[in-house]
Amino acid sequence: MSRAIICKGDTTTHGGVVLEGDPIAKIEGRPVARKGDKVSCPKCSGTHYIVEGDPKLTVKGRLMVLENMKTSCGARLLSKQSLAKCE
Repeated sequence: MSRAIICKGDTTTHGGVVLEGDPIAKIEGRPVARKGDKVSCPKCSGTHYIVEGDPKLTVKGRLMVLENMKTSCGARLLSKQSLAKCE
């Protein structure tokens, strides 16, 4: 089953938002998120990091992130776009 690529501005299951992404690699004008990028989390009060990435997909040596991957507070990432997906 294919999963959408996560971008800056996408949300989490805790109500947070992806705060960072690659400034050059973009989907629909939004920077592509990578493992280690910051996310906000209102449920856990603070800023956390994306802790998973797809080892087959990289941007400048950093792993790209797909929907349903986790953040450091345990939230799952949700994609707003459906244009770019990977298996």
